[in-house]
Amino acid sequence: NNYGQTATELVQLTVSEAIRIGFTTATSQGAENQTTVALAISLNKVSTETTQVTYNITGGTATTDGTDAQLTHGAGTLNIPDGETTGTVELTVNDDALDEDDETVIITLTSPVNGFLSDNDTHTYTILDDDPEPSVGFTTPTQSVGEDAVTATAQVALSTVSGRDVTVNVSDGGGTATGGGVDWSLGALPVTIPAGSTSGDVTVNITNDVASDPGESFVLQLSGLINAQLGGTDEHTVTIIDDEAANHAPAPQDDRMS
Repeated sequence: NNYGQTATELVQLTVSEAIRIGFTTATSQGAENQTTVALAISLNKVSTETTQVTYNITGGTATTDGTDAQLTHGAGTLNIPDGETTGTVELTVNDDALDEDDETVIITLTSPVNGFLSDNDTHTYTILDDDPEPSVGFTTPTQSVGEDAVTATAQVALSTVSGRDVTVNVSDGGGTATGGGVDWSLGALPVTIPAGSTSGDVTVNITNDVASDPGESFVLQLSGLINAQLGGTDEHTVTIIDDEAANHAPAPQDDRMS
């Protein structure tokens, strides 16, 4: 049947008829609570010999020492017996309680025996995170600070640790004190709570003027949250204790001089 065909054509014909082994699909995904995942590997046709291929994790964003995921039986070799066309590699996913980005695991096939690798020699599995965002709020609703304190700090805290950086913005929620540097002003914003941490500080600058004022207050209000939701105490009231009234109070009169 091959009479009249060139050597190159014969090689091409032989390769086209060869057994090829690879992942059935190049990508797949599943929720984090799907803790056991079977990834299918298949042949392009039935073979009369056992087809063999090795597999291992070669990349991805997930930590694959068991923290996020791992090969259930470790890196190894898959055998597809003669007469069969499919096999599976098993992945174990850790269903943690951490809010985090979706993560990927890349598994690569190498060293085929009795066959060639197909185009799907790698597979990317995406772990879809299913944990809710933490809530964030001020740790206390109020505080008092002396006018000469220069700065005041209000702490914001998460309800639970997060696997993502949380960004918190703060706005002027009103009050008797004037913002914009007259009585007070906000420090550097936004506040970032790094992944793995649970709290951050909002810094406020206090203006120490020379005017004698009654005690004034202002309200800090949480806003513009990223990777978190409002929860608990979303406002914090700061009362400025004036120091001029005490420093310039009139001296008491001596009754003996009246």
